[in-house]
Amino acid sequence: MMRYYSTQTLRGFDSYKYRALDTSPLSIYVMHPFWDRVVTLAPPWLAPNTLTFLGFILAASNFLITCYYDWYFYASSPTHPEVAPISKWVWLVMLVFHFGSHTLDGIDGKQAKRTKSSSPLGELFDHGVDSLSTVFMPVAIFSAFGRDHAHGGGTIEMHVITWCIFFTFALSHWEKYNTQELYLPWGYDLALLGIALVYLLSGSIGVHLWQRDVIPGYSVVSCLTIIVVFANFVLSFPVSLNNIYAKYSPVNQLKYGFLDGMAPLLSVALLALFSTSWLFFSQNNIAKMEPRLFLWHQGVLFSSHLCRVIIAQMTSTKVQLLNWMMYPYILMVSCLLFLPPQIVTSSLELNTLYIFSTLVTMAHLHFGICVVREIAESLNVSVFSIRKSRVS
Repeated sequence: MMRYYSTQTLRGFDSYKYRALDTSPLSIYVMHPFWDRVVTLAPPWLAPNTLTFLGFILAASNFLITCYYDWYFYASSPTHPEVAPISKWVWLVMLVFHFGSHTLDGIDGKQAKRTKSSSPLGELFDHGVDSLSTVFMPVAIFSAFGRDHAHGGGTIEMHVITWCIFFTFALSHWEKYNTQELYLPWGYDLALLGIALVYLLSGSIGVHLWQRDVIPGYSVVSCLTIIVVFANFVLSFPVSLNNIYAKYSPVNQLKYGFLDGMAPLLSVALLALFSTSWLFFSQNNIAKMEPRLFLWHQGVLFSSHLCRVIIAQMTSTKVQLLNWMMYPYILMVSCLLFLPPQIVTSSLELNTLYIFSTLVTMAHLHFGICVVREIAESLNVSVFSIRKSRVS
């Protein structure tokens, strides 16, 4: 088995202690009391990582359901009546899957404490699959919003909403990398409940609801995009800066200097820059030709980098300045944008996206499987069993 981390690096997990701060009223007064009750239904022999993985499977299932019924996001679009709409019962099934995924994600840590099987592997496994769910969840609800209707719902809105979710997730772990404490964003549970509401209304009232204008020229989707952007760049980012600034003082210095402290955001920023450039300046409008894979490949690259940031934080090591996957990505996008049009044909650009998406997905899966095995071996714990787990 290929090894991604040295024994010395993995020993950093031995001294790791989980520190998180959750001040959201919704989490404190609603979600946690609910999860405290639900976790009592889980049998004591059930490993927390099994709950995490089951929640991940449910989130991935919603993504795959929309892949099957609505690959190009036209099923809910009034401008494409030739595409069969998704039945209301499908949205209700997706509601159940989404709620189940959210609940399992909420109780896995409580199950670990309840069974005294907590380990750093559990946190990494939880946050690692969450990093990939950041693309599963928004892409699934885009099928409810529809594409290319009069006011909003196009590839630009999809790109913006997806990146707002990426940005929020990255900020939380950037804070933790610099402050050694995870500040759980207030909007996390609120956003997941909002997605559940989208499924509920789509299955009960119908997807036509999302194309209605709230005000002339602005549909529900357009207003939602504006709200999400405002929440991220006006609320989330300043709060993150303040949390880090509070730690950065002569008395309480950050673990890393300014440049090293900014390192976790470099790959994210470059991914945002080059993916957005590809979206707007593609010679063949690649995002319109293949919107699902265009969003998917970004999600894989994002998850690949954030997993490495999480591991660096947990092992008290510096994160690699640039994720290796970004080098071929930057080269690929640059070539597709600057080579002559007679070379960059639509079939070439499309096939390049297909091949690159396949390769980075396989590379990320290999990384995830190998790293989980490495950490489990280093900590002498079992991934999906409590019997061999080290009691904390």
